[in-house]
Amino acid sequence: MGIWFTLKQLILIDCLAAVAVAAVGLLLFVPVKVTIDYRDLGGQKVYDTRTIAVEVSDLMKARYPDLTEKDIVSPSGGHMIRKNMKITIVRGEEKEAEIAGKKKNLYILPVTVKENLENNDISYDDNDIVIPSETKRRQKTRRSSLGM
Repeated sequence: MGIWFTLKQLILIDCLAAVAVAAVGLLLFVPVKVTIDYRDLGGQKVYDTRTIAVEVSDLMKARYPDLTEKDIVSPSGGHMIRKNMKITIVRGEEKEAEIAGKKKNLYILPVTVKENLENNDISYDDNDIVIPSETKRRQKTRRSSLGM
């Protein structure tokens, strides 16, 4: 006992299977809209883009190959990209600062002074003078639908 198919039936089954696989493949590669909120020391830029990337890390490698581990991407790289998702990128730069009378290179992000001091493992107390103030944040905003 068994199931036997004629050659025509096998060819038809193969063709239907191929069409089904192709349809699923096309659905996986339909570009989805993603909003990028990009912040650096020059300001903030919000723009919409389309991508076929599967994970956030795939999109970041393609669009921003020079991102460093010190830069912040949210949601993080392992998250799956979804339609109308918002991805925030916070990029910094190496800057020279004077700490306790000595010049030191710091990686500065467009966040508050307090957060930058913490990110660079610099401790301080109420007796220290912090200029600009701990809560100072510099940001400009611009919106674009054309991408970077």
